[in-house]
Amino acid sequence: MGAVYTLNMASVRRKPGTRYWISCYTDSSGRQRQKSSKTTNRGAAMKLAEYLEQGYRRNLHAEQVRDGCAQILREIHGVVDEQVTVQDYAQRWLAKKQLETSANTRTSYGNYVRRFLGFLGEKKGMLLANLTVEDFSRFREASAREVSRVTANNRLKCLRVMLQDALREDLVRRNCAALVRTLKKAPGTESRRPFTSAEVKAVYAVAEPEWKRLIAFGLYTGQRLGDLVRLKWRNLDIETQQMAISTHKTDRRVIIPLAAPLVDLLKDSLNSDGLDASVFPRAHGIVQAHGKVSQLSREFIDILIAAGLRKDVPTHRAYAGKGRSATRMFNPLTFHCLRHTLTSMLKNAGVAESVAMDIVGHESKAISQVYTHMEIDTKRQAIGRLPNIL
Repeated sequence: MGAVYTLNMASVRRKPGTRYWISCYTDSSGRQRQKSSKTTNRGAAMKLAEYLEQGYRRNLHAEQVRDGCAQILREIHGVVDEQVTVQDYAQRWLAKKQLETSANTRTSYGNYVRRFLGFLGEKKGMLLANLTVEDFSRFREASAREVSRVTANNRLKCLRVMLQDALREDLVRRNCAALVRTLKKAPGTESRRPFTSAEVKAVYAVAEPEWKRLIAFGLYTGQRLGDLVRLKWRNLDIETQQMAISTHKTDRRVIIPLAAPLVDLLKDSLNSDGLDASVFPRAHGIVQAHGKVSQLSREFIDILIAAGLRKDVPTHRAYAGKGRSATRMFNPLTFHCLRHTLTSMLKNAGVAESVAMDIVGHESKAISQVYTHMEIDTKRQAIGRLPNIL
């Protein structure tokens, strides 16, 4: 910590590793506080510290304190304490995320932030620094009344990320969204679960040929539907019997040995269009046209219905008057559950958790702490223990 110079209770100190001064002061409750002066001039920083301390003693409104700070910095050194509204920062943050995140994440962030701004109403024009824990808590509760708890938590987590970026930019003093807890799952709430062997056979039996291949790949590689749909023939090496892809969600490079049922399935699949051709051309075309896998997810629901594993679910029209975000019927089985099924099969076969997690592509402490690279032979031995349940 740099040297501290004291005048009455207000003081300044130099920010470690920089030439900038931090203004230190005591609020009306006796709590010591700090604020970056954003200046290399000690005198300006001291004047700022004194003003802040006097402001608390005189019980000035937060707006008056911020305006006074900005004026001091402007008058002395032309440094403006940036004041940005919630709406302005949200728009700026979303624009920045256009370059930093995937298309699906950008869409989700945009939806969540716009809903928060809509919830705030006229308050979206207030200063970002004036947001309170109560604002985020009430938004979480309002969300929970209209959508599932998972979606409500996702909205809150998005706002936590946005406020953390604002904190790094020194636009807020704390991340108020991070102080609001996520909602716990309601007692008795169902969870996603793995398929049983009988259920996998039932689904496989009623599926069309391309869906049979997708189901087999989902079961024996544990990869997400979106990643499988984007699979090219160049990602598959029949000679070495392995698949190599970069996951869309985590951008993680995954190499997975192909289980015997997949090898047999691929031998029966003719590829005459070259290495850049899609392994699942119809499904890939749907994703290309719509930009997401939602239509394919609906098709898989139809397969589950045909297999007798799921009741028919209402479409958005059934939620007329409730909006598209209304809480929908929960079902424990989805395509993603094939991912859980592979994890369960590997564990039941006695495969170490770290190996199972590496194959499926989950991030885990076991992998990060013990392995920097999982040997392909280790994974091949693990895959070799899987039963052929198709």
